[in-house]
Amino acid sequence: MKKIIIWLIVLVIIIGLGIGIYFIFFSGEKIIEDFNTENWKTYSNDEFGYLFKYPERFSVIQPLEQGYEGGNILVDPDSSYIAIYVVTTPHPELPEGREDLVIDGYRAKLSSPFEEYQTGISIFKGENLIHIYLMYVKNKVNQNDRNLVMKIISTIELSN
Repeated sequence: MKKIIIWLIVLVIIIGLGIGIYFIFFSGEKIIEDFNTENWKTYSNDEFGYLFKYPERFSVIQPLEQGYEGGNILVDPDSSYIAIYVVTTPHPELPEGREDLVIDGYRAKLSSPFEEYQTGISIFKGENLIHIYLMYVKNKVNQNDRNLVMKIISTIELSN
């Protein structure tokens, strides 16, 4: 009987430690920011007909070099960066009904995390595919980052 009690105590301690470790290392940021876009900057690309707002802590750096059209990178120096680019080569159409949202009449798909691309959106705008992705330099993805991306996406405007 004593052995059973000892094993139960050890099991409770192990479970308690596991829960504690999870909350310390894996639970992420608990403070959820309410992003006010009033003082945000506007990024626009007249050639491909889109614009969106982004936080003023990001700054525009040199254009993307990898053969992407209309691309730039916005950087928040110690945290993350936003990659913006347009694919002008043939790409598969997004079948009707498979979109996550429609922006100004164009179907769009939210992106799941993939390698360094953590979250973002792909907008199927005629023959062009516009990508806006938040990528991380040092920090783990947390709920504030996801909320930031959704707030940026809510400011996207497309023109013909």
